[in-house]
Amino acid sequence: MGNLHDHDILQSDSFSTYIVPIIRSTYDITDVERITNPPIYSHTSRKCLIHSSSGTFFVKELPKYRGKDAWIFTSQFQKQLSVFTNIILAPRCTEDGYLVLSIGDNNYHVTPFVKADYFDGSDEEIRSSGALTAEVHNISENIALPSAFNFDMPDTVKLLSKLIYTESQEEQNWIESLVNDTIKLWQDAESFKIQRHIIHGDISPFNFLFVNKEAVLLNDFDNACVSIFLHDLAEGLLTFGYMMYAGIVSNFAAKLPQAPNKQRVGAFIEGYTSKRPILSEDLKPLSIYVELVWNELLILGVVRGDFSISHARKRIDISKKINIYLETIL
Repeated sequence: MGNLHDHDILQSDSFSTYIVPIIRSTYDITDVERITNPPIYSHTSRKCLIHSSSGTFFVKELPKYRGKDAWIFTSQFQKQLSVFTNIILAPRCTEDGYLVLSIGDNNYHVTPFVKADYFDGSDEEIRSSGALTAEVHNISENIALPSAFNFDMPDTVKLLSKLIYTESQEEQNWIESLVNDTIKLWQDAESFKIQRHIIHGDISPFNFLFVNKEAVLLNDFDNACVSIFLHDLAEGLLTFGYMMYAGIVSNFAAKLPQAPNKQRVGAFIEGYTSKRPILSEDLKPLSIYVELVWNELLILGVVRGDFSISHARKRIDISKKINIYLETIL
């Protein structure tokens, strides 16, 4: 989800001539040497690196699908986590102590930039990512819940579905059916009354950094919200065990595989359970969340133009295949 525009913020003259000087002065970044694009391209939000004598900083223009209050919440959560662990980077505060900088209609967020490796597809990195996800959940259990920012999957899917245009009535009917299925699944998931915590909300290979095949950092808390940990776990199983990505671009591949990779699903589960148990009573709601998150990812992929509606329809049963794997793994 996001702005869905070109990733290259440096193409904007106003950014270089107007925004960068404000960020430099507000965050007290002196002696700027150069400004570059980050190593991975994203079409959901615009980013850049500011290289200075005092270090390199990652600047993100926060997507417009959430308001400033939500960005303050996600930044505060990230900062709280960073107090307990070095696997989360603390966002940089402005000179006035704010975590989010508003300039015009846009909001910005700045963190230190750490040079590390990106996901190489190995089982070692998948296993380590599962373990790191569980570590974040273990810490989050001790962080007080805010009064707002509850996650609502049906609302998210409804919002995304409205961004899809098709002249085919059959395809439109399929989108509406997917939204209705999501609402029903959500009602089923809510019936379990599982304790809620703050979750990351976007567990995928592109949000982890690695050193010697070990996950050392988890980034991008834009989708942090109040939900249940099984949401993150389900997304990790889908993104590490099935989704293919388009090289150094954070979009999904144009053609999705016919089936998930059971070995990769197992590696993520093995890593996660090495740090945090999955209880028998979690299995049914986890299977529901796998279907819920898959519905969201399918619609998101269509909205971003990663693949067609017809291709998404052919892959609707992927979540069921992952759940079959889970029955044999857990």
